[in-house]
Amino acid sequence: MNLTFAPADAGALPLHVIEAEALESWLADQPARVRTWVEASGFAGEIGNALMIPGESGAPEAALLGYGTAARRRRTRFALAAG
Repeated sequence: MNLTFAPADAGALPLHVIEAEALESWLADQPARVRTWVEASGFAGEIGNALMIPGESGAPEAALLGYGTAARRRRTRFALAAG
C-alpha cells in the first residue's frame, strides 16, 4: 500500500514548526515583511500558537505552528495537536 499526504501538485504551503527559543533565530533569516507580520501578530512560538503568513500579494505564503519550550513539552502531551 502506498500512502501519500497530498499530491506534489496540490499547491501546499510550507508549515514551519517553531520552538519558542528558536523564534528569534528563525525570524533573523526572514524578509523584513515576514518579521514585521510575525512580531505584530504577537506570535511567540508557544504551544497552541498558529499563524498564517501572507505573501506579497496577500495570498497565504506559509504557516507557523508554535512548539513551545522543551520544559513545557515535557508537561504536555500531543503539543502539536494544540495548534
